[in-house]
Amino acid sequence: SANWEGCRIHYFWSEDNPFFDSKELRKAYSKQPLEVKQARLYGVPTKVFQNKFPKFNPHVNVVKHGDIPFIADPEEKVTRYMVCDPAGSKPWVMIWVAVDRDGRWWVYREWPDSTAGAWALPHSNAKGKPVGKAGPGQRPVGFGYEDYADLMKDLEKDEKIFERLVDPRFGKATVRTAHGETNMCNEMMEFDIFLRAAPGLEIEHGIQKINDLLSWDDTEPKTHENQPGLYVSEQCDNLIYAMSEYSGSSREEATKDFIDVLRYGAVTPLDYVSEGQLAVAGGGGY
Repeated sequence: SANWEGCRIHYFWSEDNPFFDSKELRKAYSKQPLEVKQARLYGVPTKVFQNKFPKFNPHVNVVKHGDIPFIADPEEKVTRYMVCDPAGSKPWVMIWVAVDRDGRWWVYREWPDSTAGAWALPHSNAKGKPVGKAGPGQRPVGFGYEDYADLMKDLEKDEKIFERLVDPRFGKATVRTAHGETNMCNEMMEFDIFLRAAPGLEIEHGIQKINDLLSWDDTEPKTHENQPGLYVSEQCDNLIYAMSEYSGSSREEATKDFIDVLRYGAVTPLDYVSEGQLAVAGGGGY
């Protein structure tokens, strides 16, 4: 110790500590939530108290990209969605979500990704609230509608996207052109990208729907029946950071954009759609 010369402090592993029974310790914490076990038994902090998603745990909800079921086995049936949050000067924020037959969500791609630099960086406001600040990923890229359409097609390649959702305010907002009024959805249709405005529901409702997806009994072993409904690829660094840091303390919070796209999907909501559900029913006319 720098303050007490000659002083030494020794820490024991729980199993080796002679001053208490480690079996009793395990028993005492056996029914505690996973984040409590990590903090109290291993000294691993998992949450800040302001976070809106207390159940989000990178050790549980973040998975290796190659371990995602439909990535590991391309024959695995899923329904794919793309959700975007356009902006003026900032790049559009986009995520791709696949829903499997059990209704579990797998966020397998984001844009911008970390190759463009972090979307948000740690920062607290004057009141000490963690609101973050814009990172290099928010620098303008100068894309127009056609550029974004080409980007989507290039990233998706031969993926079959069931539906594309967009920020309800931006998607429906009209703009004047030389040929009259139009909106973003109409503009993107010119490039074979069909967007639908997500339901315009309250932010808190969307936050609750995300927490519903994260909900599971983490005091019991993880099983097929007992597990969260939302998983995120390790490659989606910006979304992972946003889920870990978003406090909802300000509409200008730097992590809000990636939470918004997840929220738009949650309130829609996104579901697994089998081929049979898409079959056209016969009918008649006169």
